[in-house]
Amino acid sequence: MNKMNLPFQSLKGIAALVVFLSHALMTYKCTPIQWLKDTPLHLFFDGQCAVIIFFVLGGWFYYTKPIQSPKEYYVRLKKKIIKIYPMFWVSLFLSFFFFSLYSHIHYDMSLYTSWSNSFWNNEINLFAYLKQMTLILPSDSNMLNPPIWYLYVEVRMMILMPLVILLWSKLGKIFPLLVIILSMLYPEHGIKCLAFYTTGSLAHSYGTELIKGIKDNIFSKTSILVISLLLLNITNIARAPVNEYYELVQSLGAALLILFIQKYNICILNNRVLVELGNISYELYLIHFAVLLILKPLCLPIYLFVLLSFLLSCTIAWALNRIVSQPIGAYFKKKL
Repeated sequence: MNKMNLPFQSLKGIAALVVFLSHALMTYKCTPIQWLKDTPLHLFFDGQCAVIIFFVLGGWFYYTKPIQSPKEYYVRLKKKIIKIYPMFWVSLFLSFFFFSLYSHIHYDMSLYTSWSNSFWNNEINLFAYLKQMTLILPSDSNMLNPPIWYLYVEVRMMILMPLVILLWSKLGKIFPLLVIILSMLYPEHGIKCLAFYTTGSLAHSYGTELIKGIKDNIFSKTSILVISLLLLNITNIARAPVNEYYELVQSLGAALLILFIQKYNICILNNRVLVELGNISYELYLIHFAVLLILKPLCLPIYLFVLLSFLLSCTIAWALNRIVSQPIGAYFKKKL
């Protein structure tokens, strides 16, 4: 892996950890830090903020040389399909396996929130399962593994973003701004996330040059970091419900945070543990929710539940990365 990308891998790992904590701490009715949800410190276990980081990072990496031919577009599309689908299908099967076990267990559900008790209550039919495997046909993501809603977005972006970059190269810098405006005006059509990905691409294109002119001193570092976190944390600071406009502000904060990481060599983001967590972040994101649900019948104290579910999720994610993701990626890399 390119050493320049190691801090970005660590950021992905941290974002995946925040998503995990968000779901784990929402599982129990009473948690020691529940009161923090109504404060700016919610940022440290706010899964919604973490997903915005994933969106903007995705857009950052989509900004590359524009496609030159339909064949090149097809090749890029195929690479994304290989990266997304095999691991998703495996995680969906594991979620169904855990669901099958869970459906035969009786336990004290009064310990848990109504939110966490709302999952895995209904039978799953084959047609609904097959529809969900496509990540294109309409399907209820809450059926087996709720976090997969993110993949519905990612599949749409892998189709749209290369075209956005191509048109951007043809029509000029006004085009990405137009994409963001239209995405905000018509969020109900499911394309609002295009604005967040485009923000990431804009940061890569123009922000990289702009931030080079900023002096490398403690005041500059602190200012950029604080501003990025304030923007990213806007909903917790304002104590307002999330909407597309707040999310756009958050995406600006995420973009600034990414630029901060690119400009300054933050030693902790080169830490092997964080980098490895980033390497398995996709698998961890896909498997952690099923692990949380299958461990509920143990009725553990909250701290043991969080620790055990995290360790088990990481272990399964690591194994899936080594057994599924890496071999499939290496095989198709030779073919492509």
